[in-house]
Amino acid sequence: MILDLLYILLVVLMMPVFAYKAVTQGKYVRGIGQRLGHIRRRYSLQQLIWLHAVSMGEVNAARPLIERIRKDLPEFELRVSVTTRTGYNRACELFGKEEVFYFPFDLSWVLSRVFRRLRPALVILMELEVWYNFMARAKRFKVPVIVANGRMTAKSTRAYRMAGRITSRMFRRVSHVFAQDEEIAERFRAVGVPPERVSVAGTMKYDATLVADEAPGSEALAQALGIRPTHHLWVAGCTGGGEEEEILTVHQQLLQDGHANIRLAIVPRHPERFAEVASLISVRGFNLRRRSKYPDLPVEQASAGFGLMSPVSPLPRDTVVLGDTMGELDKFYSLARVVFVGRSLVPLGGSDMMEPAGLGKPTVFGPHTFNFVEPVKALLEAEAAFQVNDAAELTPLLKRLLAGDPGTARSIGQQAQQVVRDHKGATDRHMKLICQILGKSAEYPNRTIAPPAMCGREEKAKV
Repeated sequence: MILDLLYILLVVLMMPVFAYKAVTQGKYVRGIGQRLGHIRRRYSLQQLIWLHAVSMGEVNAARPLIERIRKDLPEFELRVSVTTRTGYNRACELFGKEEVFYFPFDLSWVLSRVFRRLRPALVILMELEVWYNFMARAKRFKVPVIVANGRMTAKSTRAYRMAGRITSRMFRRVSHVFAQDEEIAERFRAVGVPPERVSVAGTMKYDATLVADEAPGSEALAQALGIRPTHHLWVAGCTGGGEEEEILTVHQQLLQDGHANIRLAIVPRHPERFAEVASLISVRGFNLRRRSKYPDLPVEQASAGFGLMSPVSPLPRDTVVLGDTMGELDKFYSLARVVFVGRSLVPLGGSDMMEPAGLGKPTVFGPHTFNFVEPVKALLEAEAAFQVNDAAELTPLLKRLLAGDPGTARSIGQQAQQVVRDHKGATDRHMKLICQILGKSAEYPNRTIAPPAMCGREEKAKV
């Protein structure tokens, strides 16, 4: 109750900020009924598994696990909750709108309503997203909660430990944590998860990564935007605020060096920044070609051949492409000769570098990759990616990769693909525990076994 009052006080204090973002960006308004606990069951007679993924990255990472649950545990209803609008749109695209809802506010009476309505047999939290009232309600309703693809930064660990007994009590209620590596596993133990409930499983993002030489739909994207096979395209993907300015400076330097075939595409991480980045590209003196203004060609024109009858002129040297649509990042990566993974020149923690690696692209990222420590380590140790300290180091590296021997770039890309292949398998390790908690055999899901004693099943919580 005290925590509920603190939440309400915080909302009152932050109301001007919330109101501004609601009006200008549409935040916090969408799904408000679901966030207040008004969520319906589809099949009341089935047991239910509730999986929560915050945003688009976690939704993508959860895809192989959700596919396995649907395949191996068809007798369970599966519902997916998200926090952000981009996560909601991606989850609806992958799993169907009827399966998806917005995660409820961490208020005790709201969560009680949700647990009564859903009556989950198991909750799976992707990466972290452990909230105090949520864990308390899960324990009261005797619902085991596991953290899948567990990730915790050193900064988060320090913040949780400063909170002392409050967070340690919250984390003691977690039934199991599957950490991405041993360093992360130790952080979960440090904040209160009992050591025997923490294990290392790797990251399921490798399992979700496409390993192929081409992403479906990339040729249609190239035709629509006028990107030709002769263009030496580099793609800056999942960029963050303060980063595009440096990327455009690097591109200007590359063009000044006289390489006529170099082209650039920028794909910001968040859609609410599309207009801002479009304005920046124009202010810096480049012409702009927005993906949203150049949809795929009609089938009859596209079938005439790559670029032969396209009404779109070849992408000019002084034009920068803005990827201002959702769900097409893999297509842009597929067309690139080199990929720069954003949110890494600025201290935002980096973005998914396994996706371009799986497509066999030489991949570059900056120094700020604390959200992807294990993949960065694996790629660098295999000499399958490049890390720069700043934009000044990025320019000569890109020049070398874009203008160099294509065979060298191809070899680096093949090494990157092998790293992705070697690290697949985390989904299998997750499924074994999930089946065990639910009293199912991992090898024979339809065979019932005695479930282990898990935190939250033995006694009613004292809240």
